[in-house]
Amino acid sequence: MSASLKGILGKKATVGTPESFLKLLGSLFALSDKFTLAASLIALLVAVLIAFKTMAGNIAERARRLGF
Repeated sequence: MSASLKGILGKKATVGTPESFLKLLGSLFALSDKFTLAASLIALLVAVLIAFKTMAGNIAERARRLGF
């Protein structure tokens, strides 16, 4: 299909196919996936640290009340 379109439109026209689109932008998609993974891991780490900070504060408060 793309070859027949290119024949009709001439040499100056560019006919793209899904395969050529993925080949050209494949590295961009891979980079985007890596960035998304890194951002997700950072967000997860921050959430865990906030949970640990909250738990440590609660344990310290209870220890003070109990006299430890």
